Amino acid sequence: FQELLHFRNVHGHTNVPHRSGPLSGWVEHQRSGFRLLVKGKPSFLTTERRWKLESIGLIFKIHPRVSWETRFQEVVEFKKVHGHTIVPRNSGQLAGWVDAQRQAYHQLQRGESSSLKKDRLEKLEGIGFTFKRLNQCPRVSEPQSDQCYNVQKEDGPISCDVNDEAVAQSPIEHDQTTFVLNKETKKTGVRSWDDLFQELVEYKNVHSHMNVPYMVGQLGRWVRDQRVQFRLLSEGKQSSLTKERLEQMKRTGFDFQVCAARLPWETRFRELIDYRNVHGHTRVPRSSGTLGNWVNFQHNEFSLRNQGKRSSLTDCRFLKLKNIGFFNTATPCWDLRFQELLHFRNVHGHTNVPRRSGPLSAWVEIQRSGFRLLAQGKPSLLTTEKRRKLESIGLIFKIHPPRVPWETRFQELVEFKKVHGHMRVPLKNCGQLYRWVDTQRHAYRLLQEGESYSLKKDRLEKLEGIGFLFNTKSEPSCHSLNYAQETKNKMQD
Repeated sequence: FQELLHFRNVHGHTNVPHRSGPLSGWVEHQRSGFRLLVKGKPSFLTTERRWKLESIGLIFKIHPRVSWETRFQEVVEFKKVHGHTIVPRNSGQLAGWVDAQRQAYHQLQRGESSSLKKDRLEKLEGIGFTFKRLNQCPRVSEPQSDQCYNVQKEDGPISCDVNDEAVAQSPIEHDQTTFVLNKETKKTGVRSWDDLFQELVEYKNVHSHMNVPYMVGQLGRWVRDQRVQFRLLSEGKQSSLTKERLEQMKRTGFDFQVCAARLPWETRFRELIDYRNVHGHTRVPRSSGTLGNWVNFQHNEFSLRNQGKRSSLTDCRFLKLKNIGFFNTATPCWDLRFQELLHFRNVHGHTNVPRRSGPLSAWVEIQRSGFRLLAQGKPSLLTTEKRRKLESIGLIFKIHPPRVPWETRFQELVEFKKVHGHMRVPLKNCGQLYRWVDTQRHAYRLLQEGESYSLKKDRLEKLEGIGFLFNTKSEPSCHSLNYAQETKNKMQD
């Protein structure tokens, strides 16, 4: 409770992020207890505890229901940007709401009871809402080609010429298209087509091209969506790309025939060349972001190629990478990891790489193991030169905090008893104290068996003085104690 109070004082609220540690688990546990109380079932959450939690602003019900009108306005804004009301299923709560309206509409058509009232139905029909149920929204498959520079179909190059009549007759709404819902909409507000087009023009002024990578954000997703709509228009299918918008993009020199599957590789390759020009090598650390992941993927594809397996690394790509020294392995792997650790330090301000977070964390642990071997006078792969380089960037070889004195743990146990009325310390939320208590009981058993032990006479007397039970079977559990106390209080009332 004190930890939650401290969290409230720091952050201004008590909504601890889900799965963020022991505190979030404890908060969820209190909410579970509150739900049991509401249902009239036995609960460990007493009235006093509930009042204390409510006094610091804990909200037991954290999922407020969004009104119908609010969701309707979100659909209206969605249509302004995308030209249709077919919200993709991977777009979150709005997609679920849209699907619920379609289900309610079909219930209404079948003469069943439905939550879709007449006024709501009229509002949806007024914006051209598509009630047709979409069981599956097929992805647009990208044409695959072994060519390095020319994107071709089986019957020749993709043509950019589109019949104007097809554009004029193309309705805005359609049912068989995959659209990308901008995930930033809820954070930054819905942006119109004209705003994104203007951003594309500014992007061209800076980069001298309009091949925006998909992963750069909202603009990248919007550009891919325009190419998808153009492809549908070329095939005579329904598209949201109007004649006016098509002409506007053609005037800026926008290339509709660029293959999205080929674009990221060429873009990353240019980024790799820029990286080599700055750093003098192509060993990009994985922790550096998308470029590092792309470089690692190319190495994996190279391994598959050498094994005679299927690989996306064509001869053309292989030669491009080879010409810039990509496959040069003369530099030891240790230097590569050191550069990756240095980059981690520059980004995070420290070298304490989280455990089990990838190859870098494993490499750091190996260096620490080598340091321990050096300290013990044993042979080690960690040379003096490597150790000095690691120390120069602030790597801490001893990351374990100093051992807590026995008296400190004993005082913690005394305080625990004052608060809870017992000394059955739980593992959750009290991990270190729990392990210390378990160590004392183990030492006591060794003492009874006449073996070597660390429990001295003065410490034994102190534990017995506060009523410490060395035999855990004779001590009731936490929940049993709480339930017994509550039952006693009820009987007294």
